[in-house]
Amino acid sequence: MRSRARASVLALILLPVPLAGKGLLVSPSHLFVDADEDGERTLVLKPTTAEPTRVVIGVRTFLLDPDGRPRLGAHEGNRTRADLVTIEPGFVLLDGDPVTVRVRLHAPPEGGSTWAAIVLDVEPVEAAGEGGAPVAVVTRVVVPVVVTRRTSEPSPLALEKVHAREETDGIEVTALVRNDGPSVVRTYAEVIVEEPGAGGRLEVAQGRVPNLVLFPGLPRLIHAHLAVEKSVRTDRFVHIFVPSGKRFLEAEVRPEPSSTRDQGASSSAEPGTNTESPD
Repeated sequence: MRSRARASVLALILLPVPLAGKGLLVSPSHLFVDADEDGERTLVLKPTTAEPTRVVIGVRTFLLDPDGRPRLGAHEGNRTRADLVTIEPGFVLLDGDPVTVRVRLHAPPEGGSTWAAIVLDVEPVEAAGEGGAPVAVVTRVVVPVVVTRRTSEPSPLALEKVHAREETDGIEVTALVRNDGPSVVRTYAEVIVEEPGAGGRLEVAQGRVPNLVLFPGLPRLIHAHLAVEKSVRTDRFVHIFVPSGKRFLEAEVRPEPSSTRDQGASSSAEPGTNTESPD
């Protein structure tokens, strides 16, 4: 019996295709559009071989889990809708030449963001799997699409469940960020480790979680590892902040020792405060 393997490529990060499957390059990697009315964008498809390549295209709903991994086909409410996008259902790419595909976007009727995923499947390729068993390999590329009708108020964010823990090679920080507004927010998180010095607090380590995309109603768990020498000091602080428009969320915690990771109530911060950002 022939089995099927699928090499998935999310957000157009092209990975090596196992079992010699055909590859596909697509640009741009995502479509984030502000629109008050229907409009059009394009995708460029380019096969990685000169052989004829059949690509089947569909549109799916999706949600993200707290680690940012998508669940295609999942939907709650009407924020993710397959009818957001109209696109041709497939193409045959010849001689390795790129093809430009028109994408019709339908603006949401109300303020806020609506999203969907364009899913491109390359025709199955026969390959030999484990033990020589025949396997059909399918390369899948997923392009997230977000269309936003801007509202007058920015989306409120919340910073919760901030934890910090000393490890042998640094400090591990986790936090939960929640978007309570109607629109997708793109931001980042900044994390700083400080300890008291002669003239006040001194910064001993700094890190950033870039490209943080926050969908309405879908909490996002962020992780940061800051390389800093292990210390017997107990007066270190971890400071985290997340910009949101002209404001930022911030929270401060003391890192718990790794030996007391299950006991350290002091390592969990209260919900982050909302503070004016300096100009």
